[in-house]
Amino acid sequence: TRPKKLSTGIKSLFNYLCSYFMFDHICCQTEDKILFDRTHELSKNHYFVPVNLDLVKSKMNVSTEMYYINHIDQLLESKDLKLHGQLSKQKISSICYILISHKDKYYGMLRVDSTQKRIWQHGEMDILYTTAKLIGLLLYNSESTLETL
Repeated sequence: TRPKKLSTGIKSLFNYLCSYFMFDHICCQTEDKILFDRTHELSKNHYFVPVNLDLVKSKMNVSTEMYYINHIDQLLESKDLKLHGQLSKQKISSICYILISHKDKYYGMLRVDSTQKRIWQHGEMDILYTTAKLIGLLLYNSESTLETL
């Protein structure tokens, strides 16, 4: 079935991205669920839990629908103690989150976490952005949600 193929495709893509770019963790997150979770075998942490996405959305760049930080100490400098606390409990040092959406339909976020400081490269972020937007388009066209895949 079409949603099953989409689900398999997302899992395969996340396996590839995690291995090629050595992301510690990549997943789709809805408000309270982590889906299509892939953790690199060399990651310092193998247990990731949902983050309060409202804390991320409020900082997201409006035009790119993306939020990234190279090191969570940046959150201390901006006095964002809630998000810092949630990330540090999971030993996350660096993040890149991108809205999964198409038109006015919001599905969740593509979430990439690193347990070490990471300088996000433009090429990595371009691929992640394309991935998030493509997932949104496919969900829209199949009239599915992340949870129903």
